[in-house]
Amino acid sequence: MKEEYVSALWEGNKLADDRKRSIAEILEMLTGISSASFYQRNLRMNQVDFCTLLLEESDRSLSVYDSRITAIGPYIGDLNDGTMFNLSGQLKTCANDYIKREIGYETNLPYKSGNAEVYLNRNWESGKVEPEMPDSLDLGFPDASDALSHALTRAPYLRVFVAGGSLILSAPLNRLPIALIISRSRILFVPTSFTESTRAAI
Repeated sequence: MKEEYVSALWEGNKLADDRKRSIAEILEMLTGISSASFYQRNLRMNQVDFCTLLLEESDRSLSVYDSRITAIGPYIGDLNDGTMFNLSGQLKTCANDYIKREIGYETNLPYKSGNAEVYLNRNWESGKVEPEMPDSLDLGFPDASDALSHALTRAPYLRVFVAGGSLILSAPLNRLPIALIISRSRILFVPTSFTESTRAAI
């Protein structure tokens, strides 16, 4: 199914209608989301729609940070994400305690997750490459590899903690190896869930 689905996405608007309907029906069998929803979206289900539609009949939505956690109503982002809404305060408290007590780093600056100012000012396309075609839609990606490489060179004792898992829709496990193009001996890679990875880090 994977090869057939990728092939269909690659064909785009050239995909035959009967094949598009057939693949939409298979996706419905795999996910429980109606084939009509997949068909209307040209077989491309974005994260927000997936989190909303999967539990739509029970008027609940999935958390993108830990899909075991749900919230009432359609998914609208961090404002009603079950993980952020129920656990963000505890996670920030634990992170601040870990930085100061365990690591011993003294600062008056608090750890802020989901910092709006940082989010809006960050260059989310720092990893953007020159498109092969002039009309390509290439949104790029955030790239901190140069800064990380420089930090690892200057501080041999520095270690990198990377966590991801099958329950995290915002950072799927199969995407993480792409980001790990640095010495594996300097990286602790923990394939786990959001809440488990947080607990392991603390």
